[in-house]
Amino acid sequence: MAKSENGEKMSLVKKITVVICALAGLLALLFFTYLEVKFGGSEAKAVSEGFVLPPLSTKLAARIFIAGFIGAVAMIIPGISGSLLMLILGVYTIVMGSIPALFTRDMVHAFLLLLPNGIGVIIGLISGAQLVKWLIKKVPNHTYAVIFGLLCGSAINIFPGFSAISGVGAAIACVLCLLGGAAMAYFSAKLAPEEASGDNPSQKQS
Repeated sequence: MAKSENGEKMSLVKKITVVICALAGLLALLFFTYLEVKFGGSEAKAVSEGFVLPPLSTKLAARIFIAGFIGAVAMIIPGISGSLLMLILGVYTIVMGSIPALFTRDMVHAFLLLLPNGIGVIIGLISGAQLVKWLIKKVPNHTYAVIFGLLCGSAINIFPGFSAISGVGAAIACVLCLLGGAAMAYFSAKLAPEEASGDNPSQKQS
């Protein structure tokens, strides 16, 4: 039976909102997967064919910082690629092209382009972790529902499909791994020590 954050039975409205959150996570991941398929190949090709570093400016540095920040926050959320968000924001090619440029005569230029991205990533990881922690504390059911939807959507990217006989065997292996993972999670939760409740029985007066 579904329970709410305080352990009571969930109302119908809350159940519906939890389902909506799960569907939102699933649809968001499918949307990002579509964007990755549509734009990912062209960006990777641009880097491989040679890329000229753009001139550094305050506006570009701010955009690189924001992309690093948002990408780092996305890294904490399962299923969403931080590099994909950087690609959407138009800085993926700049960052990927600046890394090999660190070993050329443009080293200083490349470093100055990567620096705001690195700062954004560090701040994004710290603040993103705090945000997820706060959401789990305040609305755990809805937060876990979104994460569940994202995980279901990410399975589409790694599922081998049934296009060939070998694909069927791989699909069976995936199902077995899924069942094994679910069993491990279940028994791990059962064997984990229970959290201490508000009152310690040993401290109660007889």
